Amino acid sequence: MWSAAARLGQGLAVGLVVALLCFAFVETLPGDQALRLAAARFGEDLTDPSRAELVRRELGLERPWPVRLLAWLAALAEGDLGRSAVSRERVAGLLAAYGARSALLAAVALALSLVFAVPIGLLSALHPGGVVDRAAAAFSAFTVSLPSFVRALALMLPFAVELRWFPVAGFGQPSHLVLPATTVALALAAVSSRALRHAVVAEREAAHQAFLAWQGLGLAARVLPHGVRGVAIPMVALLSVQAVHVIDGVAVVETVFAYPGLGLLVVRALLARDLPVIQGVGLVVGAAMAAIGMVADIATRLLDPRQVEASWRRA
Repeated sequence: MWSAAARLGQGLAVGLVVALLCFAFVETLPGDQALRLAAARFGEDLTDPSRAELVRRELGLERPWPVRLLAWLAALAEGDLGRSAVSRERVAGLLAAYGARSALLAAVALALSLVFAVPIGLLSALHPGGVVDRAAAAFSAFTVSLPSFVRALALMLPFAVELRWFPVAGFGQPSHLVLPATTVALALAAVSSRALRHAVVAEREAAHQAFLAWQGLGLAARVLPHGVRGVAIPMVALLSVQAVHVIDGVAVVETVFAYPGLGLLVVRALLARDLPVIQGVGLVVGAAMAAIGMVADIATRLLDPRQVEASWRRA
């Protein structure tokens, strides 16, 4: 219980540090922040120095940066993330709406990656060095080398533009998730299929598997539960890293498909220098990454036979 609370505190601390770094980066960008915000609010054609000055006074941008930072921290201590400098919507509401859509995309992409990776990884592990194994390795290397936007365009052009099976962009129907989730899932599956293959091969060659076979146990009795647990431990660690990667790198995919998630929100906020939104996204993403690490750590402890045996001895 105490360990979980400590990890939760670490997650919040990481999120706060990320938010502070976002503030520092935005403050060091060249150009007039008020002018960028005014252009985002009123449009480039309707923006002039008077409108920029109006935004500057409204948001208090004439104050020194330490004063503005302390004001944000004071509001954060009361649970207030502030309002968007462009739309004036509450940042907490924006994060909840856009974050839920990003979480849905991430969950579908991770699940879809397992649908691709598990059969490929198992087939590769059955005959290491065989035709399937070599083909899977080549596919993995090729897929991982492609940037996200190239994979997105490779799926968009045939399935959305030519065949019109799926919408090109947007959100609202399950079909809107297919192309962006597949774009992310292909890269994840390319890595996890090879990791699963290596984990299964290592488990088959482990000494305890030979001992169980010497005792006369059949394949099913050896694999369940001993083999599954041995394979699951490295896979849980990998999936946690991939979940962090999805959160961190989904911005390109969401931008290409105009998918209204946190990635698209932060890209728009960066272009407009909407500092409250940028800080809010940094805080949430940093805390989410730490939370994923905490969940993976707990799951690994439960799966690790040495941890289970130690808990039995303490009991």
